[in-house]
Amino acid sequence: ARYRRPPVQTASWQQLTRPEAYGRYIFGFKYRWASDGDYPVRWEAKVPKTGFYELSLHMPPRQAMQRQYHLIIETADDVEEATISPQGVRREWWPIGRYRFDQSKTGAIELSDKGAGYILADAVRWTFVGVE
Repeated sequence: ARYRRPPVQTASWQQLTRPEAYGRYIFGFKYRWASDGDYPVRWEAKVPKTGFYELSLHMPPRQAMQRQYHLIIETADDVEEATISPQGVRREWWPIGRYRFDQSKTGAIELSDKGAGYILADAVRWTFVGVE
């Protein structure tokens, strides 16, 4: 599995340190009040081998969250959209889906700040599941 944190964003995203955030030494995540979608959070990664990866988004439990998170995934073949709804169940890793990535291209996941309520950006997990 490979974990990525979002890079430094504009002043519209704030940093919060909480023990329930993902991390080994630093437990923090970025958050902001939802807006019109002008300031998304973006994770980029070069995967170690070409194939299919299960993507999951980490959401710190016990935090106020909006009802839907809108994502854009740049895969080896296309740009796809996904929506996850992390309300109602206490879970830390929310599955986004299975996508194919190429080791010669940079893959990316973008979390939109469009919506209502607080949006949290903590970490993305990339788990290799094989070649098909």
